[in-house]
Amino acid sequence: MSIKFNVNGFPYEVQAADYAPDTTLNAFLREHLHLTATKYMCLEGGCGSCICVIRRRHPVTQEVQSRAANSCLTLLNTCDDVDIMTDEGLGNQQSGYHPIQKRLAQMNGTQCGYCSPGFVMNMYGLLEQHRGQVSMSQVEDAFGGNLCRCTGYRPILDAMKSFAVDSNIEVPPECVDIEDSFELLCPRTGQSCKGSCSRPPLRDQSGSHWYWPKSLAELFSALGQVGNGDLYILVAGNTAHGVYRRPRDIRHFIDVNLVPELRQYSIEADHLLLGGNVTLTDAMQVFLLAAKMPGFEYCAQLWQHFNLIANVPVRNNGTLAGNICIKKRHPEFPSDVFITFEALDVHVQVFDNPSNHKIMSLQSYLSDNTPKLVLGAFVLKAYPEDRYLFRSYKILARAQNVHAYVNAGFLIEWDDIQRKMVRSARICFGNIRPDYVHAENVEQLVPGKALYDPATIAQIFQQLPTSLQPEERPPEASPEYRQILACSLLYKFLLATAPRERVRERYRSGGLLLERPLSSGSQSFETIKKNYPVTQPVQKLEGLIQCSGEAMYMNDLLTTSNAVHCAFVTAKRVGATIEQIDASAALQCKGVVAFYSAKDIPGVNNFVTLGQLTPESEEVFAAGRVKYYDQPLGVIAALTHDAAVHAATLVVVTYLKDEQRVYTSMSQVLTERQADRIVCFKKERVEPLKLPPLAPGDVEGRGVLEMGSQYHFTMEPQTTIMVPMDDILQVYSSTQWMDGTQGAIAQVLGVSVNSIQLQVRRVGGAYGVKETRCNMVACAAALVAAKLRRPVRFVQTIESMMETIGKRWACRSDYEFRARANGSVILLTNNYYQDAGCSLNENVVDFLTLPALKNVYNLNDLNLRAKGNAILTDAPSSTWCRAPGTAEAHRHCNDGNSNGEYCFHLPTRSRRCSFG
Repeated sequence: MSIKFNVNGFPYEVQAADYAPDTTLNAFLREHLHLTATKYMCLEGGCGSCICVIRRRHPVTQEVQSRAANSCLTLLNTCDDVDIMTDEGLGNQQSGYHPIQKRLAQMNGTQCGYCSPGFVMNMYGLLEQHRGQVSMSQVEDAFGGNLCRCTGYRPILDAMKSFAVDSNIEVPPECVDIEDSFELLCPRTGQSCKGSCSRPPLRDQSGSHWYWPKSLAELFSALGQVGNGDLYILVAGNTAHGVYRRPRDIRHFIDVNLVPELRQYSIEADHLLLGGNVTLTDAMQVFLLAAKMPGFEYCAQLWQHFNLIANVPVRNNGTLAGNICIKKRHPEFPSDVFITFEALDVHVQVFDNPSNHKIMSLQSYLSDNTPKLVLGAFVLKAYPEDRYLFRSYKILARAQNVHAYVNAGFLIEWDDIQRKMVRSARICFGNIRPDYVHAENVEQLVPGKALYDPATIAQIFQQLPTSLQPEERPPEASPEYRQILACSLLYKFLLATAPRERVRERYRSGGLLLERPLSSGSQSFETIKKNYPVTQPVQKLEGLIQCSGEAMYMNDLLTTSNAVHCAFVTAKRVGATIEQIDASAALQCKGVVAFYSAKDIPGVNNFVTLGQLTPESEEVFAAGRVKYYDQPLGVIAALTHDAAVHAATLVVVTYLKDEQRVYTSMSQVLTERQADRIVCFKKERVEPLKLPPLAPGDVEGRGVLEMGSQYHFTMEPQTTIMVPMDDILQVYSSTQWMDGTQGAIAQVLGVSVNSIQLQVRRVGGAYGVKETRCNMVACAAALVAAKLRRPVRFVQTIESMMETIGKRWACRSDYEFRARANGSVILLTNNYYQDAGCSLNENVVDFLTLPALKNVYNLNDLNLRAKGNAILTDAPSSTWCRAPGTAEAHRHCNDGNSNGEYCFHLPTRSRRCSFG
């Protein structure tokens, strides 16, 4: 069977059997239609570079809805009968540019430009969704899922907020006369869908099945085709794949987007019913409607909480049932839908056949193992304000687009009209541990008691910590922090809701949530008109083609159909010697072409060119003892990217039993005083300063300050394309240092430098990680191209980049100081240590950090004694990262000012209770 849809107004019909069942819309747009404005990056719905706009007819209302969507998560086979708009279709050099593209370019919102198409399409989707009627607050809130790592967000948000109905953004004169029109275009047929064109199931060559039911009966008919033990998935927005990668052995894909029974909602006097397949965005719209009705005022709080879930494109496509099903499969998932709904005692309507349903609690559903059970709807009760009190909380690492450190929901039922005595309570916390939801000891304690009585509160916080025992689960925050945070949320709830006379005025603000105001900023620069064109501000020459997606990056370049894709095979036992590598299982996978390791390298196994910046060799592939976890030890070449990534996990490595002690952090090295791992480059002796006795008012102190490493997070992945031509190798690499990459490839292949022809058109973010670390990919791809004599494309996944590539030099500073009463520094002694990883390449200790130490205070040779040390650890070699060295130096001297004054922070007394 075929899938029919429009892309940028052009109709397409594809045979679904011709594509892998989990082919994404992103892969189809880029690899088959060559529409590369829709970028490839995280594959998690978190960066926004892949956003396009999808128009789809609602199966219940028949209204055409326009929504921004992450194409990296949207499966191709769910796109039947939709209209898709990409940045190329929005505007280009031939047809003219769209106002959003123009304004972003004219207001200087681009730098590398890799993220710009995603910003443009997210804004376009927002304007279409709201028919052009958006506020500045809505605009600013809509970009939590779009990352920019270059420009800074001020000019980007200024450009986007200038389209708001309440905009006060000053727009350049050349933008003022642009007529902005954001009418919804007609769907492909231009006619109302009759809803009767049912489609038969489809089986592709891999043995997977796709189904497109258009009713609950057809859905269960599809489920009836699923054999016992077969894995299946009900596909709606597919946003769960951004959190947990789905299993590869799923055999049945059932698209539930057109099942009307799952998309309905109703608001009755005593309950609100939301279909399981209602998206989070649509649910939020229903909450706004329901909040105006008696008993459902709490829905306004639900809207606020749901607005903190993920980001707009994810909420546009992710569904309520999908979110709860993640929680069912992964109990550790800190679902905000679950924690708020559980606090509200929401029940679910589930179907085991089309004509039979039952109502059960959320927790009962999570523990129910009935096969092929369909979550049909959620039932939310009415809670009159005079009898109930509801609040929910979510504490995040940043303002948007991240899961909670701890989330919570509290529902209190009052026993009296004065709202003093408690009849019942539901106290729920998330992200404590998988088996913990309710603070049962508190729920059993408070009924029959006055909630805000100091004695009750004292009892609550005596008992609550005993039940709150978070598990250790890196990289989550520590159990101690999460326990204190959970207690603090309940305390905040009590402060916020207590009668005014019960809370001392000075503590009342502790119950408020911090409101982030609308951001604003300005930029000024000197311009001298008489010297024009010198000092004349002009639009960036590449701005428009960046905003329209016409600017080409390395991963946008086309390769021929015989190209192979690559993925690293990595070592898992640090400090051990590799004895044998068995790639036989990987080589048996469909589409896998070859595996190469260190023994296949014809030249030198070293991906850096030796010099002042990189004095030590670094292996392309580990050949002996493994230096760090996930060090590459070989490369898989396959016909598709997904096949290469999967096959890389099947390679079996045998290690000798000769592991050495592993040191993964500076603290381990310093604690155990491993002198051979502490490298000091400046050998001269530093004489201590002779200081006079402390004068009245002088202060002195000492301490330790630590700063961790930092991942570069370039929007464009590490990318290399190789094309063998005659006796040369044509190389397209996302490198900052062309000479270094060219030389590294030549030495690995054992050929002359002039046989390596390297081109770089533009780089989508670099920040230091594409200076030498890009050579890991480039050299591996060059080896594959040289061996196979066919084109090679190597694009690292975000997981692979985080695993194999070093980050910013982490830093620790052991300091002592003495300062005058007026704040001037008499002495600062700073012994600092920086984590080099497994090599001393790209060293910043004395070259960059030491000179920058004097930049913050009024420091000189008379009042500063500083000594730097590099610490060798069993981690990937650290590398330059955005202001290398100077960022570490300034971070460790950031409490002063340009006058050499020192700021001291005095601790405040802790207080046991704020209730009087």
